[in-house]
Amino acid sequence: FFSGFSDRRLKEDIRLVGKSPMGVNVYSFKYKQLPGRYMGVMAQEVPWARETNSAGYYMVDYSKVDVAFRKL
Repeated sequence: FFSGFSDRRLKEDIRLVGKSPMGVNVYSFKYKQLPGRYMGVMAQEVPWARETNSAGYYMVDYSKVDVAFRKL
């Protein structure tokens, strides 16, 4: 499962909330263009689980990390 909005550049009000069992930082954040608050990872911190979309932003394959992306 790829999330098209995993790039740090698309997020604001980023808060570290913990670490996953495999040591990945887990954050809560707001998207600059969307309402609500979310929880997940920063694509820049998980190079083994990211790809770049056609706009040049990173996406994360959440099946490769032990963190669930979710809306809070």
